Amino acid sequence: MRKYKNIVFCTADPTKNAGNIKKYFIENASNLVAFHFFPNFTTENTYYEKFQNGKKTDRKEFKFYKGRNRYLKIIFDYIYFAFVLFFVAENKSYILLNAPIFCIFNEFFSIIKLHRYVLWIGDYYPSHKFPMGLYHAMVNYFNKNLDYVLYLSPPIERIYSRKRAGGKYKDLVWLGIMKEYSRSKRLVKDKITKVGFIGMIRNQQGLDLFFKYLTSADNCHLDVVGDGYLLEHYKKLSKKLGVQNKVTFLGRQDDISQIFSKWDIGIALYENKKDNLSKYCEPTKIKDYLSFSLPVITTKTTYFSKEISASCAGIVIEEDITSLSNAINEIMEHYNQYLEGVNKLITKYDYNKLYDIKFSFMSI
Repeated sequence: MRKYKNIVFCTADPTKNAGNIKKYFIENASNLVAFHFFPNFTTENTYYEKFQNGKKTDRKEFKFYKGRNRYLKIIFDYIYFAFVLFFVAENKSYILLNAPIFCIFNEFFSIIKLHRYVLWIGDYYPSHKFPMGLYHAMVNYFNKNLDYVLYLSPPIERIYSRKRAGGKYKDLVWLGIMKEYSRSKRLVKDKITKVGFIGMIRNQQGLDLFFKYLTSADNCHLDVVGDGYLLEHYKKLSKKLGVQNKVTFLGRQDDISQIFSKWDIGIALYENKKDNLSKYCEPTKIKDYLSFSLPVITTKTTYFSKEISASCAGIVIEEDITSLSNAINEIMEHYNQYLEGVNKLITKYDYNKLYDIKFSFMSI
């Protein structure tokens, strides 16, 4: 029997598979509409997919606007979303979303279509200047006024939970993990160490540090999966530092299983600065790595770094080349030990058990 009746899941396409949330609702909802939009560094089309009892029954792309203007894109994405709520979603749907812009006029849709909005707050931008000041104002308003609000990380919960006065429900719901791939220790010790990075390519992700490490590392190769505002910058930087033969830029990938299965280590070298939004948010790439049984090298920036250390699922380093080099050598020398730690965290954050509890307020 399906646990949920009607769900609309709205998130940016690059994060649509984070934490296996979409997969979970495909498996457990009678009717699911997944609405996905793109950041403005790409001209790909916003689209929706419809699932009934786990089977995809429809997919539609919206092609009215093909430009990259941030504000026009937001307006058109909202129009597309309104169309989905009116004509695609079933009445009395729970609208699970993490972009506050789509909560505008929620009262109207709640009356006309009997939808129930669930805002899942997952971002915090330290800058309160325009346009981020407008973003904070919207989040604060809907955090206070919507009936259902969720928080994606402990730092986000600390910031917003105390500001919420009423409503029916609030909770901390972090991302779960599903084991996608079982990994064993490599048998060829002199093989080049394959390191991977996935995520939006922007400032403060630690790529600069890893590129500098590669200038003196002869037995290491980095794969970069993803797109972003600074993709071209890092392509040029790899050439400037002379490491272009040690870095492969793979772009955005819909199927990462074949890529991840070839890696030995995943990196999440977030810079520990107050203006880095990664300091407050859920470290999605770390849980992506863990799901493919990859030991992780990360910094102290995120709350989840303590889990990595406690479970011995990787190494938390200082932000310097020596610490990074030592961590890679340590993991490759004691690979089985770190694989055991990874498996412990996968079990602890099993996505089915976690979501069955945390999303029970939306169940039939």
